[in-house]
Amino acid sequence: MAKATLTISSKNYSSWSLRGWLLCRMAGLDFEEAMVDPEDLAARQELLLLSPSVLVPRLTHGKVEVWDTLAIAQYLNEPFPEAGLYPADVAARSHCRSIAGEMHSGFYNLRSALPMNLKARHQSFKIFSGARPDVERVKTIWHECFDKYDGPFLFGKPSVADAMYAPVCTRFRTYAVALDDRLEAYVDTVLNWEPMQEWIAGALAEDGADLGTVTVTAEKAIAGMGSIGMSLDTCTVPGSPKQNRISAGKAELGLGIHGEPGIEQVPFDGAGAAMAMVADRLAPVMGDGPHVALLNNLGGTTPLEMAVLAEELVRSRIGGQIAMMIGPAPLMTSLD
Repeated sequence: MAKATLTISSKNYSSWSLRGWLLCRMAGLDFEEAMVDPEDLAARQELLLLSPSVLVPRLTHGKVEVWDTLAIAQYLNEPFPEAGLYPADVAARSHCRSIAGEMHSGFYNLRSALPMNLKARHQSFKIFSGARPDVERVKTIWHECFDKYDGPFLFGKPSVADAMYAPVCTRFRTYAVALDDRLEAYVDTVLNWEPMQEWIAGALAEDGADLGTVTVTAEKAIAGMGSIGMSLDTCTVPGSPKQNRISAGKAELGLGIHGEPGIEQVPFDGAGAAMAMVADRLAPVMGDGPHVALLNNLGGTTPLEMAVLAEELVRSRIGGQIAMMIGPAPLMTSLD
């Protein structure tokens, strides 16, 4: 299917754009952004052609055109069921749909009193009385989820519900809304979530933030990443002689995608031991909390072997922290 286009508005102010964008990222959809400035008359007229209600986001995916955040979530769940946008358990899935729908249709006073503004920070902010019940209701929803599903996201792993409540996390941080430790930890989890870090960096950049500010935000996301390579043989680089530096029964840790030598050679005792070794090297740099694992086939491993390695990674000491896995697939290989 053709590459998708997601029409969005300001990354700093548009909470609905953020929700739709997160859903597309979570689904693994390959998409381009089309920015619309709602203050620009020509852009507004263009948007009117896209959506008579002047609502963003709007997703165009091949012949499919879908707007409204929940409609986008429902659509993405069909071609990308493996993304797990909704919990697998029917009761949890119904719960997820209920609280996502509640955010979609309610909390008008919260939206009015605490508009999304990623660049603003208030040390103290008086919330008018009409919005306070909305704030308390959000707290109740979150506590009920953590009581049932143990976190760190609302349903354990990232779901539609987290995309729907992510803008609320930014509002609570912007306006210094008082939260207990468990809810504060959830806000930290969402704001440090890799796709959120990408969105925040984009919000800083779209308003002409200086390179240093954008760099600091990007480096914060990079600091949460770690990688390691393993191979049983060296790759053959066209035009260069093959290097036979890895002996039988050995594996090389840390080699580069173009055959650069790794940091050391280690005994290879099967997939389980190999993934245990990889996990031991990654664990010290991971810290606490959920992670996304990207399992890349450097180019010489069969799909069946990669599936075995993926299973062993999930069973390893870091498996409990893997909230989502990309691959296994030849995402970046020695042939690139």
